[in-house]
Parts: sequence; structure tokens; C-alpha cells
Amino acid sequence: FTKISSQRAYIRKLRNFASYSTAEAGSSSSEWHHVPKDSLLGLGDGLDEEAHSIMRGCDAVVTTLNINDNTIDPTIWARTFHAPSAKKMQNLAQLHPQQEDESMSVPKEAIEAIQATHRWSSNFVRRLALCPWAGSSLDTLGAIRYWILLVDDNNNDNDGGDTLQNGQYKSVKEREWDTNRAVLDKMEDFVREAGNHLEQITSNYEEGDDDSMDPIDPSVAISFVILVDRTTTTATAPSSQPSPPRSSNKLLPDFSPFHDFFLSLEDQLLDECDAYWDDIDAKVEGEGSDDDDNEPDKDTPLGCEVTIAAFHPQWKFGQNDNNVEGGGGEETEHPIDFEKRTPYPTISCVMSSAIDALMNEKKSNDDAADIIVDSEILSAPVTERIAALNEKTLEEIGVERLREVFKTEVLQCPIKHNSE
Repeated sequence: FTKISSQRAYIRKLRNFASYSTAEAGSSSSEWHHVPKDSLLGLGDGLDEEAHSIMRGCDAVVTTLNINDNTIDPTIWARTFHAPSAKKMQNLAQLHPQQEDESMSVPKEAIEAIQATHRWSSNFVRRLALCPWAGSSLDTLGAIRYWILLVDDNNNDNDGGDTLQNGQYKSVKEREWDTNRAVLDKMEDFVREAGNHLEQITSNYEEGDDDSMDPIDPSVAISFVILVDRTTTTATAPSSQPSPPRSSNKLLPDFSPFHDFFLSLEDQLLDECDAYWDDIDAKVEGEGSDDDDNEPDKDTPLGCEVTIAAFHPQWKFGQNDNNVEGGGGEETEHPIDFEKRTPYPTISCVMSSAIDALMNEKKSNDDAADIIVDSEILSAPVTERIAALNEKTLEEIGVERLREVFKTEVLQCPIKHNSE
């Protein structure tokens, strides 16, 4: 847990932002590969151990969703940072050659999303100490994994009015609803994919492959599942807005539907975990039958192992839908909103064991002496203390300064359009 000499130290850090250099996402040996999706991904079903071994050395995956026909591109871009994994990936690419243009390269929107999310983690979350794992995750090679879902609209030249789809005219609102549902359905699949991958990279590799990556410490491993609009550059915000612009056809969901989706997914994952343990309890207590169908699944459900959290460029705590989506009245920003603001709609996945360890952590007297906070904060559980400290920190900085820092240090930093 990050030690802080005083709350004012945060503000001093903000004043000195210009003196910091920003580490780029990805190591110097990062290499992108264009390969068939089914050869590496698939929620672990039907994949051989070689694919799992390769993926342990990948820190970024880019998948494209064509919203017009609601299909996923059969190929993905995957970035390796581990030399043996890169060699295996090259062999895989040779086995499945792709027909592509000489000019074909990693989509720049994906690179921008990775870099912007990295800057948010480094220049905002870490420097304001809003998360106890941020520093260790950033400093550990391979601890942060980026899962980019590019949303593409190959027919984005409509005039914003009613359009004919499948023999029926659909209004702008109807198209927006259909788009949100399609995007979020695919995002759920991607979250589950990322969560299963997180479990794999934090566990020991049992196949005796000397070239496989060593496991990542579960307390620092994190995966970001990020929605990106491919029809517009979203990493740079206009000067009057703290959040990136959206395309006119609104391929990405606003905060309200995104938040509703997250709450529903979180409940679903927890329900799956509860059902799993209910089956275990029933079997132990002799209430279940001997039939194999009544036995719990061999693999523990994702919700028992991974904890998810949501972030969004428009995040608002306690705001009504009209204010959130700009439907009425003047938006009121609060400092605490920036605790959950990210450049793109994002869901993070962390190992639940890391959360459990933090929940059980007891603050030492030495740590308490180094932090100038109210006694009520010190007596609260660790997670509540983090939330209270974050609110206190952000309140002292204020909305105007937070908006400026988020814009200049996260959204408008220079972008590198290359393999990094």
C-alpha cells in the first residue's frame, strides 16, 4: 500500500507533472503478430497447450467487431513481449498465412487506446496513488494486459436519419440500442476471455515447457478490456471536454447503458460462483445425487477467481440519466468522478485473491503515522480507507485542476503511431 507523507503531497506532485517522463506501454522487445483468432483464443476450449503457452507471453490482443453484420474478424493482432513466445507466434503465423496488404499494420486506434490507458495508469492513477497496485503493476513486465475490442462501422456514411435495415426502417435511437446491445454482448465474451487468461498467467505452468513465461504475481496482475471506436480517433479530447469525442453514429455506449451492463455482468459472475459453491455444499452434505449432471464443474467459475470493475470517460457518481447522457440540464462534475474516469469505456479484471489479501490487511502503526487523515478513516477496513483517501485527495485537488491534468497528461500526450 502506497505511503503518503500528507494529502498535500498529491497536489505538489500535480504541480510538478511536467518534470516526469512517461514510460511507453510495452517493452523494447514488443512485437506485433497477425494471426487467426481461433488459433489463440476461445475461452480455453479446444486450444492446445502451445496456444496457452504463447498467450502467456502476450500483453495485448486486438479484435475487431463489424457492427453492421455483428461479426468478429477471424484474425487478431497480438503483441508479444517474451522472446520465446514471439518465436512460437512466428511459427504459428507461418502455419496460418494471412492474405494482407503490404501496408497492413496494427490499427492506430488500438495503439492509441493502449498508450492512453497506460498514461492514465501511470500519469493519473499512480501519481495520485488512487490504487494500491498501480505502481507494482506498471513496474512488473507483463503484469498489465490490454484487450482491445475495436468497433468498426463500414457503412458509417449515413446522414443520421432513419435507415433501412433488414427490410425495416429504424430510427437513430433504435439503431443506437441495437448497436449498444451488440457491442456489450461481445464485450462480455471478451471480459470472460481476459479473465480466463488472467487466471492462466498467474498460475504455474504444469506442462514442463522451459520456454513458457513464469507466472505473474496475482497481486499485481491486471487486464484491461477496452472498447474503441475505429471510425474516429478517440485518444485526444477537444479543449473544452475532459473526455474523448464519440463518433456521430455512436458506436460506443454512453455511461448509463455501459454501467447497467457492468452491474448485470458482475451479478451474473457472482451468481455463477454462488451456484458452484451451492453444488459443492450439496454434494458434501449428501443432498446431491450420484448423477454426474449434479456434480459441480471441474473448473471454478470465473466469478470465483476474478473481480471486475468498470470505468468510463463520462463516469458520474449519483447522477441521473439525463445529466449523464446530456439529455437535460447542466452537467455537474464532482472530483470523485475522476476516480473512475478513463480515456475509453473499460472493464478491469484482477484476481480476487489480491482483493481478499487487501481486505484482510491490517494497517501497521508505522503506516498510520505516515498518513495525515481523520481517525475514522484509519479505523475503517483497508478498502474503505482507500476510497476515503481517494475522495479526500480528489476533493483537495478540485474539478478544474483534475480536468486539466486528465486532458493534458492522459488524453493529449504525444501519440506514437508505430509498433509500440
